[in-house]
Amino acid sequence: QTVVKTWIRSLPEAINKSLRAFVESMFVRFCPPLLQLLTNFKKHRINIKDKNIIKGFINIFDCHLQIFNDSWSKGKSEQELKPVLEGIFLYACIWSIGGLCDRDLGQKFNRVFYQLQDGSLSQKTRDE
Repeated sequence: QTVVKTWIRSLPEAINKSLRAFVESMFVRFCPPLLQLLTNFKKHRINIKDKNIIKGFINIFDCHLQIFNDSWSKGKSEQELKPVLEGIFLYACIWSIGGLCDRDLGQKFNRVFYQLQDGSLSQKTRDE
């Protein structure tokens, strides 16, 4: 959690306080349940420590932030920038966490991921 908070503070200036809070809220909503999924099904995943998964997530996310340092983001409203950040976040999440899953766990990952996008996990998914 400390690594994530430090990283969020280092985001480009074009990502204002509200957008940073949005990224952090997405991180809190998505990453703990997805990391828990990996923990619960260790034999169906690549063995890697959670902190390294998070570092991979941050690296993938950061690779796509150049547009926030370019003139593209200048003059854009928060409503225009938010979906771009959301897309970058989801992409980083899929490749850094979902990319560690084998086929069987990948199906579970998809179900959990889509439910998190819709808001929260169903009781059935929590019980599995």
